[in-house]
Amino acid sequence: MKLPVQRALTRARKTVAVFGGIDRRPVIREGEWRDMKNMTGERFPTASVRRKRGKVAVPGTGALTGLSSYSGAPVTTRGSSVTVGGVTVDMGLTSGLKDIVISGAFLFVFPDRKYLNLATLSGTPETGSLDGETVIMSEETEPERTDVRRETLLYASPCDETGAVMTFSRSVSTPQDPENGAYWYDLGTKPGALKQYRADTATWALCEPLVKLSFTGDPLGLPFAAGETVFVDFNVTRTQGGTDGSLKSGYYRLEKVGESCFVIKAPFVNRLYDGFTVTLSRRIPQMDFVTEAGNRLWGCRHSTENGVTVNEIYASALGDFTAWNTFEGISTDSYAASVGTDGPFTGAATFRGQPVFFKERAIHRVMGASPSTFRVVTAAAPGAARFSHASIAAVGSYLYYNSPDGVARYSGSSAEIVSRPLGEGFLGDAAGGEAADKYIVRLSGANPGIYVFDPARKTWHREDGASAVRFCRAGKETYFFGEGDEYLTSVGGTGTAEPAVPWSCETGELSLGTVGRKFVSRLTVRMKMEPLARASFFIEYDGVPEWVPAGTVSATRIGSFSLPIRLRRCDTFRLRAEGEGDCMIYSVTRTEKEGSERD
Repeated sequence: MKLPVQRALTRARKTVAVFGGIDRRPVIREGEWRDMKNMTGERFPTASVRRKRGKVAVPGTGALTGLSSYSGAPVTTRGSSVTVGGVTVDMGLTSGLKDIVISGAFLFVFPDRKYLNLATLSGTPETGSLDGETVIMSEETEPERTDVRRETLLYASPCDETGAVMTFSRSVSTPQDPENGAYWYDLGTKPGALKQYRADTATWALCEPLVKLSFTGDPLGLPFAAGETVFVDFNVTRTQGGTDGSLKSGYYRLEKVGESCFVIKAPFVNRLYDGFTVTLSRRIPQMDFVTEAGNRLWGCRHSTENGVTVNEIYASALGDFTAWNTFEGISTDSYAASVGTDGPFTGAATFRGQPVFFKERAIHRVMGASPSTFRVVTAAAPGAARFSHASIAAVGSYLYYNSPDGVARYSGSSAEIVSRPLGEGFLGDAAGGEAADKYIVRLSGANPGIYVFDPARKTWHREDGASAVRFCRAGKETYFFGEGDEYLTSVGGTGTAEPAVPWSCETGELSLGTVGRKFVSRLTVRMKMEPLARASFFIEYDGVPEWVPAGTVSATRIGSFSLPIRLRRCDTFRLRAEGEGDCMIYSVTRTEKEGSERD
């Protein structure tokens, strides 16, 4: 009698020791996760819990509204004030979120259009508005107005660089025996011309004097500083003395500003007025978004004003944020250009030293070194989504932002979507920044939360659902604050550390990949945990939405632990791990067996 031959059951092991990020697409690779919370790729190839964040106190009370950095430290706004380097300055800000732009020694807050001279922080801080205006009227002009400064007389006189009024002769014929440096107003030319005598060459040379406008009466208290460019509107109704030259309205640079006078560079004038209205104003364009590049402020505007569509990009004069309308054909001029793309602007940033302006379906990059060489290069590509301008951030050699099609990155010539693993299409309003060479962004779509993209490995990790409306990099740390927060949160842990971090991660569906008698008999998870950390594991079988407990590990010391998990027979399964405290999963090994014919 022959006995049946019993075939030995085969056994095999398969280990996953390299873990990626989150991937919500229908089919994902082993080592990637369908969902996660508070995981990081910093300790690749392990699956690790993110580091603890820190809580950083900020002077003052009330919710934070703006965030930037200066000299390696955070700059914040809240209420009506800004805090820079531990110094809080009341700038008269309004409520609502702010965008902070720093150019040279000046800090600007938008949309309030206020500025702070950072060089004055150690003394009396100098603040102002980009919309400053002062009206000076003679005593008898529109006496019913109370919102103006009243003065008695206005003297318009030629002066030298020190502001000293010039003494000069005026005649048709050339003066005889003049002294070196003497001034003469030549009436023999049309119009008259001011000349200065040079004894070394025995000639009269043309000179361009400055004009000093002096007022008699109370001190002016002008809200402008020397060096600013303002529009001066002259409306003269009565002249008391003098016949040379006239005041013309236009843009002027304030060479000097005194208590009762100011000096401008203008054609020769020597007159006395007792009926006048002089208005000084900063005529800076309204802008939707502002950035700084090449020692200029850059802005963009899309609107319809008085039936006319405005669709323009602007730049201030070089080194002068008050001058936006100087077009003298020189390299320091201001700049303006119209663009032909549809729709509103959605954001602005500086990338590789050049300003970049976004619309939802177009990206405008301004190239060139001076107004004569500036040109706007337009790329038809996914731009920043509306209400996501705070998501624009430079990381490495790319500019990242949230677009209508998902998170995108711009190389300078084209853009590509990098958020396919998070889902297709719009991911909601966003704010983002750079953190340790990675892009961190808070998305508000169907799966809201803070996500981190690693450009080197092209992986995404989800942290948690914390609110974040502004990010900034300051020194080696990245900070953010959420809606209503009165403190900053540090990504790297600066400040008071948070408690143990809760975490979780879920695999996609796992199967043997073949049809036959094989089944998974056991999973072995190898991990390292900190003291008091905890990790629990659950199994979901054959797509049934129920997580079956499979084991828990609680650490009493730092060390490595292995947890064997026995599985019941199934076609597919998913693994979920969750816990609290620092944990690194080194590997997951599954043992496969081959069943009998009956199985």
